[in-house]
Amino acid sequence: MGDTDSPTPARSAISCSCGARWTGLRRAHCAAAGCHVTFNSDSAAAMHRKGSFADGTRRCIPPADAGLVSVEHPWGLCWQKPGSDERFVRSGAVEL
Repeated sequence: MGDTDSPTPARSAISCSCGARWTGLRRAHCAAAGCHVTFNSDSAAAMHRKGSFADGTRRCIPPADAGLVSVEHPWGLCWQKPGSDERFVRSGAVEL
């Protein structure tokens, strides 16, 4: 069988009961009530959580308020740290 005949492997998408879907093993999704936001990494997801578990003040804040930027992917919106990615520098989301 030639290369053109070989099947393309399907990319597995992960999903949540809220209907959100994403790909990639490094992604994180906040399934807290009223949140359901997808992040590029665990560290980005942690940035949008404030307060303490101990005193019951743990809550989600809007990703943009945590300094994260949104990136549209074929599978949906994902929030991440801006870093020095030229897409964000050009848009004015970050300054170098």
